[in-house]
Amino acid sequence: IPDCKYPKLVLLGISEMGSKTQANSIQKHLHSERSPQCQSYNLRAGAADLKFILSSIVAALMLLHCAEAYDPLDPNGNITLKWDVMSWTPDGYVAVVTMNNFQMYRGIMTPGWTLGWSWAKKEVIWSMVGAQTTEQGDCSKFKGNIPHCCKKTPTVVDLLPGVPYNQQFSNCCKGGVVASWGQDPAGSVSAF
Repeated sequence: IPDCKYPKLVLLGISEMGSKTQANSIQKHLHSERSPQCQSYNLRAGAADLKFILSSIVAALMLLHCAEAYDPLDPNGNITLKWDVMSWTPDGYVAVVTMNNFQMYRGIMTPGWTLGWSWAKKEVIWSMVGAQTTEQGDCSKFKGNIPHCCKKTPTVVDLLPGVPYNQQFSNCCKGGVVASWGQDPAGSVSAF
């Protein structure tokens, strides 16, 4: 840092002086006595201050954005997903996915829930009841028995009410609408 004459007065002169004209005259006087190195140092400090202020504003906006789902009436509510392997097959397993809405007052409204994930390997969904995937993906390498979904990142949605019984599963087929646990414990579960 160069040896600058009166560096603090320049910063304080603008904000703490009684009148604006006094601050301007002191600032001009100090600028004329300093070397060019000092002036560039103050410009860099101003840019750093501006960068700090802008990054603080962005951080504050991000915190506000993340806090929008917080419910002060139910600070500990959550939606829990459970994946249970019911049985193993020669080429995989049969699993049941259960979604519990443990929020006291906030249900999942229309258009309903959507669930997605990424497979770790080259898994496929051979069949599904109680829900369906939004896209099948590229199943061209399979001949004869075609899987329900071949996408590496499947997206699953609930079925609508009134689907045939052979496509239903317990706690399914509500169009993705799930009640809150505090208002309807039996209706706060969805599964496929």
